[in-house]
Amino acid sequence: MLEIARVLAGQPVDAWIVWFDGEEAVQEYSDKDGLYGSVYMTRALFAQNKLRDIQAVIVLDMIGDKRLQLTIPDPMRPRKTEPNRWSAPLVQQAFAAAHSLGLRDYITLLNHPMVDDHSPFDWNRLPAIDLIDFDYGNIPRDNNFWHTERDTLDKCAPESLRIASQIALELLRRLEFLKWPPK
Repeated sequence: MLEIARVLAGQPVDAWIVWFDGEEAVQEYSDKDGLYGSVYMTRALFAQNKLRDIQAVIVLDMIGDKRLQLTIPDPMRPRKTEPNRWSAPLVQQAFAAAHSLGLRDYITLLNHPMVDDHSPFDWNRLPAIDLIDFDYGNIPRDNNFWHTERDTLDKCAPESLRIASQIALELLRRLEFLKWPPK
């Protein structure tokens, strides 16, 4: 993320890099438990009347896996709201960005909804995308390293961070193609 910040520092782009904390629910994910950092940010921006200034939210989560397979939660299968047509163009541009970089094999559409730090922005009808490797383990689709003592540095690769960062930076470059608000 620091490398993304360095790259963006030399660009004529107004972008924030935010580290959210408090994602995990204390008991069970709900409107009142979990996603504390991103919920706080959306509420603070709303209170300052700045929420609508956001053109897009790109969340990078769990992107260091040696066996990188980024998934994007399908915006047409949301968990809390109606299908979020406001995020669909962002998802399309993410796939186009990956394809243009020759990295299309690293990105897929998740076939079920997911609540993560992009969700509070999505719930406020902002274009939000979650680039997440949610297949973190040695058993396909089991996620068996996630939140365990086996979640160690030897399972991570700088190359995966580079790939995810390149896709995110290319997506930022393409934001001029997005129309907001959607019709």
